[in-house]
Amino acid sequence: MKLDCKLAYEKTSDVWTAIVYAAIHADSFGFSAIIPAAKNTFVDSLTFSKAAFIYASQDGRSKDPDLAFEVRKGLQLMCVLQEIPALSDLTGNRQVGLELSAYYGKSLDIGIALPDTRLHLGNSVTCNPFQIRIVVLPKPSFNLIFSLDVTVPRQDEALHFDAQLAVGIEGASGSGTMKAYWANPFGLQGVKVGPALALELGILYPVFLSTGTPSDFGFVGGLAL
Repeated sequence: MKLDCKLAYEKTSDVWTAIVYAAIHADSFGFSAIIPAAKNTFVDSLTFSKAAFIYASQDGRSKDPDLAFEVRKGLQLMCVLQEIPALSDLTGNRQVGLELSAYYGKSLDIGIALPDTRLHLGNSVTCNPFQIRIVVLPKPSFNLIFSLDVTVPRQDEALHFDAQLAVGIEGASGSGTMKAYWANPFGLQGVKVGPALALELGILYPVFLSTGTPSDFGFVGGLAL
């Protein structure tokens, strides 16, 4: 791996910050170069337009014209992502230029900064803005974490789910939990499902795009009569 390095002293307010930049040749950079466990996984398929290791003596925003990022005190990997096709397909918007940050310390904290980005799952489903988390160990994965409210017939209160979606090259899998009652599910009068409901769903992209149906589906929860 080739790095172009430089040391800069940057002034913010009345404080000088020492910042070490180590720019990476982004067109040839893959996660497996620094995290061997990511090799041959979806995480390693991510591509970048910019990438650099940055060490800062304190929190702040770096001022380099080519590598301007919000940085923390310590060592971090900062990148600008190329498009992630699977994410663009799920959100209905072309996702380009998202910033990825990996902070090194007691743990490896990897995240992707997003604008107000939401999934579009139909008129009866309202999704809150989601976050992205990259899991490195024990098995690398690319996860979307979000909550959603589902409007169901003949019930004033929407069903609230906390959900996680793992995106892969060939398909995606998701899970969600609901901590409330679903009254009269599927028109069954006098029945309530809950208060704890767990839902799992899996899709294969070719099957889902051609038929609109999931490849895996299951749920478990309480039942009240």
